[in-house]
Amino acid sequence: MTPSGRWDAVNEFDNFNASYICEYPLIEDCGALLIDNGYTIMENTTEGVSHLVECMTGYTSNISTVTCDVTGSWVPEPTCNVGSNYVCACDVDIDSLQLDELIRNLTIDKSRLSSATRTQSSADDNRLSAMLIGIGGAFLIVFSILFFIILDIVQCRRSKVYRK
Repeated sequence: MTPSGRWDAVNEFDNFNASYICEYPLIEDCGALLIDNGYTIMENTTEGVSHLVECMTGYTSNISTVTCDVTGSWVPEPTCNVGSNYVCACDVDIDSLQLDELIRNLTIDKSRLSSATRTQSSADDNRLSAMLIGIGGAFLIVFSILFFIILDIVQCRRSKVYRK
């Protein structure tokens, strides 16, 4: 089939040649659209479909929509350029003193961090619930120790009775 929709048929046995024209025109597919610093949300990429053009934060688009044309191309071609109110920090010159200060400010002092963590984890908790839990825990420990001591004494006395 040719791009025009025309196709030819040849019958070698009857020496018959014929040309046919397709009743359905070919529909072009533009494929996925890739935009530097931008994107479109599209499900359909065939001829005649239009999509909104979105740019990443700090970038602006030269157009708002693109359309898939009959040649299989997205028109007009979208671009996302750095916006006028966007400050790009990629070409900033920093001298060694500024760099040293940045490193000092960003470095974590591990000795101070661990002591601060210990201080926070052992801080007093004056809530009533915390106090009741503490008292209950202490009572449970004391009761468990006394239980085993009394149990041991009882078993010890029983064993002495049977030895006689």
